[in-house]
Amino acid sequence: MTIIARSRRLSAVLLLPLAFPTPGIAQNVAPSPVTETPPVIVVTGRGLADAPGDRAYDIVTIERDRIQSSASNRLETVLADVAGLQQFRRSDSRSANPTSQGISLRGIGGNASSRALLLFDGVPQADPFGGWVAFPAYATGRLGRIRVTRGGGSGYQGPGALAGTVELESASPDQLTPFQAGIAYGSRDSVDAQASAALVRDGGFAVVSGAYTRGDGFTPTVAGSRGAVDRPAPYEQASGAVRTVIAVDATTELQLNASAFTDTRDRGSDFTDNRSEGADASLRLVGRGRWGYSLLGYLQTRAFASSFGSINAARSATTQSLDQYNTPATGLGARFELLPPLGEAITLRLGADIRDVSGKTQELFFLPAAIRRGDARRGAVRPRRGCSRTAVSSRAM
Repeated sequence: MTIIARSRRLSAVLLLPLAFPTPGIAQNVAPSPVTETPPVIVVTGRGLADAPGDRAYDIVTIERDRIQSSASNRLETVLADVAGLQQFRRSDSRSANPTSQGISLRGIGGNASSRALLLFDGVPQADPFGGWVAFPAYATGRLGRIRVTRGGGSGYQGPGALAGTVELESASPDQLTPFQAGIAYGSRDSVDAQASAALVRDGGFAVVSGAYTRGDGFTPTVAGSRGAVDRPAPYEQASGAVRTVIAVDATTELQLNASAFTDTRDRGSDFTDNRSEGADASLRLVGRGRWGYSLLGYLQTRAFASSFGSINAARSATTQSLDQYNTPATGLGARFELLPPLGEAITLRLGADIRDVSGKTQELFFLPAAIRRGDARRGAVRPRRGCSRTAVSSRAM
């Protein structure tokens, strides 16, 4: 019994150092390093998020899947899905005169000068001089979403939103593919082609896109009323765009856009050809931190030329009546929005915008001698008209 007791005491002495480590042993244990998780940078290429209060307005959203499924690849056809959206003419942008392509909402009736404000990545798109819309400039492959707001509730977008707002947004990185192309060939020797290439990285993305379409066109005059002057109305249109979005930090991104287009059409008789050209450039800084903000600046240039002819009753001869050989226009503007952090229940937008537009028309009138009332001079009259206006607005909503 004595031997057994001693062995128990010995085992207790041997286990004691293991249960209570000495200070020298504890100092040799190195602390585990603390790793910091890098901030997640999300680049969207879009403006400020939709306000929760927008649910109170009558809004129609057309997503990219529907835009891409349009058989015509034309913006005006996609917008036909929106009930109440009207154009001044039923003809699309392959045959109508460009000056008749205004859009309106709210049932106020079609008008050649738009009564609804069309925005593309925040930039007003109506012609600075006449207010019409150059639909061939917007290849559907570039678009990621269309948001239509009916009525004056969208007035914070600017003074042009009399009957509503049509917002076009470029495709976001999750909607882009490295390369996408499509081409179609049809009757009347028509060709419709679009292509785009995208480079997406963690800190931003870049997109290059282009579109081209042409065709011999159809004869606008119905068969029973045609004469010797009537023929098909050909068209040729092209557009291109470059877009780059760069992440400045985890909550701020810089968006750079540049685009150009050219559009040539004919109305199916002599002296009815027209031509449109334009280029846009914009720079937008968007912050999505605790204080949201958007700072936008843009420049637009447009040029338009059109000719008109007078057809006799037998439709056997056409005489030129007007040569609107140059109608240049320029638009320059800026916009600022600020979203103070007032909580989820309250949304407040503070901001201001300014837009300066200028344009003039240069044209030749061809008048018959009988109308000139004895004036011995024959030929053309060369009048010039011009306009310039600046709109400044500020609002809180």
